[in-house]
Amino acid sequence: MNKEQNYNQGKHFSTKINIVEYKPKWYDLCTASSNNLNCKIITAQTPNSDENIDFAQISSDTNGNGLYYTSNLDLTEDYNGDGTGDRVYYYRGAVENNNVRFGGFCWRIVRTNEDGSVRLRYNGTYENGTCPVTGTEVKINNSNYAFYGSINNEKYNEYIWEDGTGESNAKTQIDAWYTSSGLVNYANQIANVPYCADKSNPTVPTTGDYTAYTFYGAANRLTDITYTNDTLAPKGEVNPTYKCADIEDKHTVAGDSWGGNGKLSKPIGLLTADEVAFAGGRCYQVYGSSDNTTYYLYTSAVYWTISPFYWTGSRALSFFVASPGYLSGYRVSDTHGLVPAVSLKAETMVNAQGDGTYTNPYVVE
Repeated sequence: MNKEQNYNQGKHFSTKINIVEYKPKWYDLCTASSNNLNCKIITAQTPNSDENIDFAQISSDTNGNGLYYTSNLDLTEDYNGDGTGDRVYYYRGAVENNNVRFGGFCWRIVRTNEDGSVRLRYNGTYENGTCPVTGTEVKINNSNYAFYGSINNEKYNEYIWEDGTGESNAKTQIDAWYTSSGLVNYANQIANVPYCADKSNPTVPTTGDYTAYTFYGAANRLTDITYTNDTLAPKGEVNPTYKCADIEDKHTVAGDSWGGNGKLSKPIGLLTADEVAFAGGRCYQVYGSSDNTTYYLYTSAVYWTISPFYWTGSRALSFFVASPGYLSGYRVSDTHGLVPAVSLKAETMVNAQGDGTYTNPYVVE
């Protein structure tokens, strides 16, 4: 446009340009030839979005069976600090290609963590050319343990007591096994990531028979009930999360990069009840029978998670995986199996020949 501009002479303007370096996500750098374990996971098959999964139902061919990624990033940790949660890839259902040999043991891949490290659940020993298949009972020392020996204190379902005066028997046994099993010799490959024993957002009903009860984070997300009256009315939804709401529950070894509490002495823990729900289990409460004997976390035995369930005013309860595969909660003085979880660093390499099956698991180099 032709227009007189003389009136602009001698004037100036200023502006500010922010240049932000683009940092690709770890999964953006994966190729079919990558031998990093995290890349093997997502290149061996096509991951699916979990946006259509109903977590109020168990896993199945129509409700999640394979490798998925989180469609809702509000449910994941913002590891890189950009204000948005980071994607998690996880296995759900009757999968058979998530087997790993590491540190002299077999493990099942549960998920990637937000930083690209890979969370594993202990799966016994490699014998006669195969790792244990789904449904095989696995637990450390082939023994059962109380989560804690007494039930009459609200802190007894905490993995590490928030008041700093003690810890659970589950942690004591897991830490001892980490050393006695020789896993400590592979510490340079194990990531320092959080294990969330979530007691956030305690809910105390105001009416009915449950007014003395305090229900914690996972109970409010996973049980699909509102504890407000005697009928335990269904909420109509179940919402597992990978995010840990309270730093006091976010157990890490000192020096982590997650903003954890630094209270762990060893980089090992237990799965959360939420991780079990993502994998395909659902809670017994309200639904009654919620058996799932086909998803990969089913072992035919009972084993503890790290997640507190509720406090009745006289009894502390924690979540466990029951022998038919469902989630539920029971007194912490009960004895169940301990099945540890560790995470391998994002740069962990595996052999090129493994395909994650029972007889040809990925082998950590």
